[in-house]
Amino acid sequence: MKEDNIIKCLRFSDDFYRKYTELKQQLPYHINVIDELHIDENAHSRILCKLLQCKNPVSGEYEILQSLLDYIRKRAKDKTFERIELINPIITQEKARIDLWIRDQKTGYAVIVENKVYNAQDQEEQLSRYIQRTKDDGFSSEHIYVVYLSRTGEEPDEQSWGEYKEDFETRYVNLSFRDDILEWLKMNILPEIRQKDTYLLHAVKEYVDYLEGEFDIRDINKKMNKDMNENLKNALGIGHDTDNQTALEILTRKRDEVNSLINYIDSTINEVKDNIDKNYVDRWKKSDAEKIIENAAQTIASDLNLQTEVHFGDATYMYIAFRKGDWELSIVFEKYHTHKFFVYIGLPGEKYVDQHYVDLKSFIFNCHNARRNHPFGWEWIYYNDKPEELLRDIINMDSFKNFIMKYLKGILAKIKENNINLS
Repeated sequence: MKEDNIIKCLRFSDDFYRKYTELKQQLPYHINVIDELHIDENAHSRILCKLLQCKNPVSGEYEILQSLLDYIRKRAKDKTFERIELINPIITQEKARIDLWIRDQKTGYAVIVENKVYNAQDQEEQLSRYIQRTKDDGFSSEHIYVVYLSRTGEEPDEQSWGEYKEDFETRYVNLSFRDDILEWLKMNILPEIRQKDTYLLHAVKEYVDYLEGEFDIRDINKKMNKDMNENLKNALGIGHDTDNQTALEILTRKRDEVNSLINYIDSTINEVKDNIDKNYVDRWKKSDAEKIIENAAQTIASDLNLQTEVHFGDATYMYIAFRKGDWELSIVFEKYHTHKFFVYIGLPGEKYVDQHYVDLKSFIFNCHNARRNHPFGWEWIYYNDKPEELLRDIINMDSFKNFIMKYLKGILAKIKENNINLS
């Protein structure tokens, strides 16, 4: 993309967004409770979970869940989805970190729904871990299905599948909130809600309105959208006398230019991130952080009667091992591609964690996220969003030390309280 085209494209986007903001402010008064709550992905999952849990008071059937399954069967490329049978499902939200988890022990079928309404980046082998967790729960691989619920049709990262991508080609479907969930709610759910189910009716109407607002397709947006389309065509020199084929060619060319611009912006973002990483590494070296960490670890180990050792990879990776008996409580800080640091609690020298360890982990942490196929065996806990914040806390020492002490004390107290044998 030529430099002058980039500049023109940037100016075009600035003018377009300025007009969009101006027209948006002129829209008629409209209030939606969900709008005002500024909900996140988890809230969308909670709403969908509540809807899917709805049962017919007479027949006991999960009518909304069955309706969604019927919709998925029509959208899926493979007939395999027709095999799914859910009679007495357990429907959970955020259990084992899975956004929506539908399991029926009686029929042996399970559906994993991953919610990416705001295009959050896939975590490391995210779908793979959820599939493995479902298998650990007693479901055979061929009876597990994956629904990737994207914003507008985005596909999961290749790495998210781990070793399972090929195995799940016929048991995977991509649905979008804009083109699928919204249509399903409006066309399949709203018309079927009984009038006496007042709260359900109003809740679905409110959610539909919210989603339409997310994608600027409310009725009150129609005039604005028409004006924006006219503004776009005028800016591109598409007049009333321009034939449709020519207009299509102009719009397609401009779309390609915008996509090229997005690629340049993404490339520049990566460059800036690299600069942030370099600055972080430079500051790490100058701050004497490694000595501070070693001193903090030794202080903690002494206070809690543990043995400790610290291992450093580089300025983006380290782990602090605290040993008690045959267990190693390893606090691992690793810069992930989204600039997150996370914490593992693990067992030393184990390539794969055995079931005894998984059971103890689940008991200690009151959850079921232990990973048998990971040497640390434990899902991460976010420390904070930016490497700079971790470095700041390390230099401060007390903040860093108190964070680690908090987790270790909680773990050790649970072990002692329940007389758990760590050997």
